[in-house]
Amino acid sequence: MYRRIEIIKDVETSLQNITVAKGYVSEVGTKVTRRFKHYSKVNEFPFINVISGTGTIKPGGYNHNATGYEQKFSYGIIGYVKTDKDIEGIGLLSDALENLMGDVIKCLTADVARSQAYVMSTDPVSINPYMDWGANIGICEIMFESDFHLLNTEP
Repeated sequence: MYRRIEIIKDVETSLQNITVAKGYVSEVGTKVTRRFKHYSKVNEFPFINVISGTGTIKPGGYNHNATGYEQKFSYGIIGYVKTDKDIEGIGLLSDALENLMGDVIKCLTADVARSQAYVMSTDPVSINPYMDWGANIGICEIMFESDFHLLNTEP
């Protein structure tokens, strides 16, 4: 299996740990998928999509190792929350969305390499919250970037 696939599967598994019982505010659990699902098709919230992104390759890596290369792999997290009708001034939907964004960032950055020893770092690079006030749904897009090193003999 290629490393990018291993990383994205690890991200999916890690995000399933977002539960109140494990110290998070949001209760995501198994509501995580690598297959994009629009919020209009989601029945249970919060919900998270994990989307593969772009990458860059630097031959030799940061240590100028002639037998390997450094790769930056970007991927996106698209999360949805829904609350009861938001009452003006209370901000229930905004709070739920902020909590989900905080939980995702905490989950993916707290244990830098998680289960993949070759991942050197995982960093959030952008975060974009949106509100669909008519549907009372909050949407967030968070882009992450993971750095990893591979030898020329590894996929």
